[in-house]
Amino acid sequence: MADAPECSQELAFFGQVTASVTHELKNYLALINEYNGLLCDLVMAHEMGRELDLGRLKSLCGDIKRQVVAGGAVLDHLNGLAHSVDQQVRTVDLGRCLGLFVGLSRRSDARQGVELELMPPPEAISLRTQLFTLLRGLWQCLEAALAACPAGGRLTLEAAIEGGQARLSLRGATPAGPGQAACAPAAALLSALGASFSRQEDGSVRLCLPLDGA
Repeated sequence: MADAPECSQELAFFGQVTASVTHELKNYLALINEYNGLLCDLVMAHEMGRELDLGRLKSLCGDIKRQVVAGGAVLDHLNGLAHSVDQQVRTVDLGRCLGLFVGLSRRSDARQGVELELMPPPEAISLRTQLFTLLRGLWQCLEAALAACPAGGRLTLEAAIEGGQARLSLRGATPAGPGQAACAPAAALLSALGASFSRQEDGSVRLCLPLDGA
C-alpha cells in the first residue's frame, strides 16, 4: 500500500471503513428480521386461538426499537465519514471527531477482541484541520495498536490541551505497544497536518496537533 498513489490509499481507507460499517448494519437488520419473525409467530398463534402474550409482544417491540436506534447510530457514523470530505480544511470539535472515529472503529476492535475506550477532553477543543486525513491517520494508528494488543485487552484514546496544542494519546492496558516501524505510516500521513508523532516508553502513541495546523 505504501507505493500506491495517494488517491488509491484514500479510496482503500474509505472502502475498508464502509465495508466494516455496512457489515455491522447488516447484523442489525438480521436481528430486526429475526424479531419480526417472532412477532409473526405470535400473530399466527393468536389467529389459531391462543391468547396473545402481551408481555412478550412488548418485549419484542422494545428489542426492535433498540436495534433501530443502534443501527441508526452506526449509519450516522458512516454519514459523518462521508461528510468528512465536504471541505478539505474545516474547524471541527475534537471530542465529536474522536467520537466519530471510535464509532467507525468499533467492529475492527471487536474482531480483534479488543475494547477501545474514549476519554473525551474535559472541555471543548476546536481544531482546524483536514478531517478526512485525521480520521485516516487515526485509523492507521489504531491498526498498529491492535496488532500489538492481545485479545481481551483494552485501548484508551485520550484527548487534552497541552502547551497550546491538542494532544491525543492511544495507550493499552500493558506497556507493550506498537513499534516505531508500525507507527511510521501514520506518522508520515499525519505530518501533513503539522502533527508531531511519538511512541512513549510506556508503549502509548502520542500525537500533538496544532489547533490551527491546516
